[in-house]
Amino acid sequence: MFGLENKTGKDKNGGDYDLEKELKDPAKASQWKKMIDGRIEGIRNHIRQGENPENFLQLETLLQGYLSLKKIGNRIK
Repeated sequence: MFGLENKTGKDKNGGDYDLEKELKDPAKASQWKKMIDGRIEGIRNHIRQGENPENFLQLETLLQGYLSLKKIGNRIK
């Protein structure tokens, strides 16, 4: 029902998703990790400094997205 019967983590054709393929390569995985960590730190610094209080909700949403991506990357390894 609702297309959730097959929860194997594979795409419709049975292969890995593009992100999974990239993160299985150790060099690319470390690149992704550095990029994500850098962006998380940058967003956190903007939030701490109080720059653009009108964009606070957007920064929080973006931060949660990057934290989720980091969590997914750790699970794939």
